[in-house]
Amino acid sequence: MGIAFAFLSLGCAVWNDLIFKIVRRQDSAHAGRFVAGVGVLWTLVFTLAFVIIGQKAHWQGWVYAVLSGIMSAVANLLLIDSLARVEVGVGSTIYRLNLIWVIVLSVLFLNESLTLAKLIAVFLGVTAIALLSASVGTLSFRTLLGTGLRWLLLASLLRALMGIFYKLALSAGMGLLELLMVSGACWVVVGMASAWSTREGTVPITWNKWVLLSGILVCGIVFFLSKALTCSQASVAVPISQFNFVGTAVLGIFLFNEPFTMRKGIGLASACGAILLLALG
Repeated sequence: MGIAFAFLSLGCAVWNDLIFKIVRRQDSAHAGRFVAGVGVLWTLVFTLAFVIIGQKAHWQGWVYAVLSGIMSAVANLLLIDSLARVEVGVGSTIYRLNLIWVIVLSVLFLNESLTLAKLIAVFLGVTAIALLSASVGTLSFRTLLGTGLRWLLLASLLRALMGIFYKLALSAGMGLLELLMVSGACWVVVGMASAWSTREGTVPITWNKWVLLSGILVCGIVFFLSKALTCSQASVAVPISQFNFVGTAVLGIFLFNEPFTMRKGIGLASACGAILLLALG
């Protein structure tokens, strides 16, 4: 049953990436207000769940929770912005390779061991990023540091930092629902701040069908993954949920006419190899 929940989380992530791409194509000044709107829905859903369950609140480690939420919000703002410049399949894959950053950060700051499998996974991940960044162009350092890819690599790093702070908050004794409520509130604050700073209209929060759909999908990603983790091992559930980039890349070809090149195919295969090694190693 845990694997089924992991695949449901994967499916939600696939469609959420596609919505990010649609939103960015339709309105180039939409990201901040969009993230704030998703954050409002996210916060309401998990606050309601917390009230219904009626459990005792555990707010220990709230500083880590706030840092995690800020990293998550900024990472998604950068992801949405980068999708205006890169293909959704490429963007989704590089963003999900944040697991490579997690390995490095965990070794440096959480005293986790660096195994041969992790080293090979890092190599495959870097290879995937290099190939995907040049999947429709020339393979060069200048291409890798193009504007869209710079934001994408930074988003991937921030997403990894989010995971580190997420783990620190839970290790400090914070409840899962409390952590999710804080994360949603951070999305609201960061999104509104971005909207105000870039003068995205007078109302810093957007309410439309895309916000509603993305909010539901984001809640689904988190809910189904948490259910998967209660029914199966994290080494199985987490990698499965991260494989959404494969579905996103395939749908990107059909929905947005994105080309499929040899480099993109090898890059996707390298990314799959990296995640599989982390799952097995």
